[in-house]
Order: sequence, then C-alpha cells, then structure tokens
Amino acid sequence: MAIININHKQKNLSFSGANNPLYLISKNKEKENHDENVNKRLYSKNKDFSLTELKGDRMPVAIHEDMRSFQSHKLSYNNGDRIYLFSDGFADQFGGKTEAVRKTGGKKFKYKKFKELLLNSSDTPMNDKKEILNNEFTNWKGSLEQLDDVCVIGIEL
Repeated sequence: MAIININHKQKNLSFSGANNPLYLISKNKEKENHDENVNKRLYSKNKDFSLTELKGDRMPVAIHEDMRSFQSHKLSYNNGDRIYLFSDGFADQFGGKTEAVRKTGGKKFKYKKFKELLLNSSDTPMNDKKEILNNEFTNWKGSLEQLDDVCVIGIEL
C-alpha cells in the first residue's frame, strides 16, 4: 500500500508506503532531495532521464509485533516528471526471454529489470506505456501461470 499527496503549487509530493517504494522519473536535472530514503539514482541508456527510488517502510499494513507509525517523505518534482506506484506482482513474476528458460520454471523478472523498463521507455507517451508494460509482462511470462496480482499506477505531474 502507498499513499501520496501531491502539492502542485509547491511542486512537491509526500509519500508513505508499506514495503513498496515510489519511483520518480525525471528529465535529467539534479534535484534537491534531502530524504535519507532516496536511493542512488539510475539513469536511462541515453542519460536523458533519471529514476529516483523513495523507499517505503519495511512493515505491513496490518496488526503485527512492531507497530509504529509510517514515515512520510517529501520529494520535489518538475512539470513532466512521472511517478510510479506498484504491487510486487510484476517484479515477482516467473518467466524468461526464451521458452527453454521458462520450461525450467523460469526466473523472476525482478525490480532492477522493472526499473530499467520504466526508465528506458520514459520518452513514451503515458497512453502507450500500458501497452509496453503489458507486452513485456506477457512476453516474459510466456506460458507460465501468473502468480500474483499486477498493479502499476503511473502519473505524469
């Protein structure tokens, strides 16, 4: 689960998440982000875009042993930046590039490949992004069964 609050006047957003992060993809301009949960940035192949990962808290949205408040993180953005919130279904899906790999049970898609997919298709209009994600997921999964729900929400700011 993730919750965001977007302040268009101040060009920033607040984010709280349970286990899953938020990804911010920007045209390559350095940002002033002072949150300690911002990981090292990744860059697209042509270095035109960067991906900033803002980690959620490592705890569930449920009653459990270590009950504490979720942290709220603030991040600035520019017009045209995109944010992505998602379930773990895409990254955890088993499959492979070839049918031979899939016949052995496949391997997970993983978050690194998911980040690269989002980042390297950054110049694609948002209307076409759904088709790119669907095609990649279907090709990766092949004939293997889908394991989990898959939810990806992309917002252009």
